[in-house]
Amino acid sequence: MARKKSWGLRGLLAAFAAVLVALAALPATALAAVTGNETYQFTIDGLQPRDKVDLYQVVTYDPYDADANTFTWDFATDDLAAALAEAGFTKSNYNDSVYMTPTRAEQAAEIMATKLNGVAVADTQTVETEATSVTTDSLGVGQYLVVVTPSADTSGVIYQYAILNVQPDKVAESEDWEINPYVWMGDAAVESTQLNMKSNEIPFEKTTTDDGNNQASRTDDYGVGEKVPFTITTKVPTYGDNVVNPTFTISDVMGTGLIFDSDENPVTVTIDETPYTVQQGVDAGYFQFKEDKNGFTIEFKYNVLKAANLAGADVVVSYTATITSDAVQTNPATNSATLRYSNGPEVNTSSDSVDVYTFAINLTKVDADTSHALPGAVFGLYTTSQAAQEATADNPGTGTGTFVGTVTTGSQGEASFEDLGEGTYYLKELDAPEGYQLDGTIHTIDLNDTTNESVAGYVLSQTITNTKTPSLPVTGGEGTIAITATGVVLIAGAAALIVRARRQHNN
Repeated sequence: MARKKSWGLRGLLAAFAAVLVALAALPATALAAVTGNETYQFTIDGLQPRDKVDLYQVVTYDPYDADANTFTWDFATDDLAAALAEAGFTKSNYNDSVYMTPTRAEQAAEIMATKLNGVAVADTQTVETEATSVTTDSLGVGQYLVVVTPSADTSGVIYQYAILNVQPDKVAESEDWEINPYVWMGDAAVESTQLNMKSNEIPFEKTTTDDGNNQASRTDDYGVGEKVPFTITTKVPTYGDNVVNPTFTISDVMGTGLIFDSDENPVTVTIDETPYTVQQGVDAGYFQFKEDKNGFTIEFKYNVLKAANLAGADVVVSYTATITSDAVQTNPATNSATLRYSNGPEVNTSSDSVDVYTFAINLTKVDADTSHALPGAVFGLYTTSQAAQEATADNPGTGTGTFVGTVTTGSQGEASFEDLGEGTYYLKELDAPEGYQLDGTIHTIDLNDTTNESVAGYVLSQTITNTKTPSLPVTGGEGTIAITATGVVLIAGAAALIVRARRQHNN
């Protein structure tokens, strides 16, 4: 019996050895098959001490289906899926490397950040004192939106959103899978476990628009009495949860050359594409508007904005001011708007400005031969050549939209048209100085300091000549005396001839 048992054990050992040999002979890929439980840790850099980093799992995966050899994924919530679909992101194209360009990936992340209600927080990290990075916990298969909340010491910084991805990938020319880590920020789907966060100071820009409705940094398209449109663009800051002094204020005080009146020109504040028309002293919910001396201040309620998920939202302030004759030509005034922001004791400021000025035309009237100054010339200025052609001294065009005005040259032959906007004008002499011929030329003047080199300091200087009217002899002048004397001599001569002829006849 003992002998038979010994051979039985030998047989089992031989069979086990055969199994090991058979397993060793299997392809290596079969042993490397994934289970769906693989994880990765990511290092997130570019941060400031005490910043808070939250990872929201925006894409989830079902457990690996070994029978079907598939991984199935979906967006974390229906609200998230609907918001992405409205912008053109669907399950069919969301993971398409051709469709998900860097711009589209950034757009997807920004949409996700607005729809995080109900989305699970997979990990939260806080940057240590004197550190600039964190390392996440191990993240399983899924996609994670990185949201950084600046600490109270990281004033005025807005971090861009980023995406971390622990993604199943099919092995090329194989039915096997592998799990790979990716980061999305600026570049779509870069394989890595290192993410360097990007941040920006709060953007703040003040602009006007020219007469072609294009953004501009100066008011030269507008003349005195016209309303100049202004726009301020910025973002709601993103401050930490325990902010001591959450300040977010925009102000603008009109300087030289501008008058502000909110009753006549209401201010509109647009937050996240929703416009609000402000009124003096009226609580608009998200902000308080106050009209100052020739300007205004908008104090935003940061805690209310944050509670409404508007931290990081776009803000646009639109308003107008009337340009005045103080908008000088040779020394433009600078009108600045100011942003005040803080999430701590120190208040930071940022500003941007628009140059406020108009154009002028300085005329000098002189004698064409002697260059002596000529007073008394009357000029009309028009915005169309037809209006200039039809204008006369008796009917210069007063009351028409194409008529700018008239000026008369003084004792030094000088006159000026001021407070003009950028554009093309037509100058015509309506009445000439005494003793001079009227200049029938219509002078075309282009006021543009960018392309017209004749415009210096926003002023164009132009000299116009006049020719004297041809003179006829005047009664009592030297010419008249000479003619009279000649006539007397001729008459006397004729009389003498007549007398002589008669004497001869009588004889």
